[in-house]
Amino acid sequence: MMAFSHVLTGLSAYSLAAHYADLHEGDVRHARNLNVHPVSTAKRPLLMLIVSLVALIVTGCSGNHGLTGKDTDRNGIRDDVDIYLTRYLADVHQSNAAKQAARAYQSVLGIRSPNPDAVRRANLDIGRATACLYEVFLGQGSGDRPGKVSLDLERLTFNTPERRHHYQAFNAALNGAAWSLPDGRLCD
Repeated sequence: MMAFSHVLTGLSAYSLAAHYADLHEGDVRHARNLNVHPVSTAKRPLLMLIVSLVALIVTGCSGNHGLTGKDTDRNGIRDDVDIYLTRYLADVHQSNAAKQAARAYQSVLGIRSPNPDAVRRANLDIGRATACLYEVFLGQGSGDRPGKVSLDLERLTFNTPERRHHYQAFNAALNGAAWSLPDGRLCD
């Protein structure tokens, strides 16, 4: 029970349930990559309810911890995103590139007011991290996987209505802005 509690500590009960229950028959290939099995449409609401209740009982709360979420080890990556990275990326180079992207996405949630300099810095960090993902993954012949990892990280980072709204405000602040592809060293 203790290990399960540790795993759920940083997870939103809803996002955990949605992650497993939102797989459908069209996601069979993706499900095999994650080592989970698709859930039938009829069972999806029940599974979401069960996983949500277990997460609430074990953690004693929903696990959202506000806009920025919980980062127990203070590595700049929310704990639930850290769990995803640990579980699904065994290669150290791919994991490091994904952690850079996770930190870049997480930095968006730390922008508290209309701050053009912070928005610009976060956008540059996201650009560098995305380019790093492609450089590392494609260098290892991983095909379309860097795009999937990037989308997964975006979806996991902005997994609540409040976080999605904040991300939309960030993107709105970039509206009309021009930037170029990053130069020099891409990976931290």
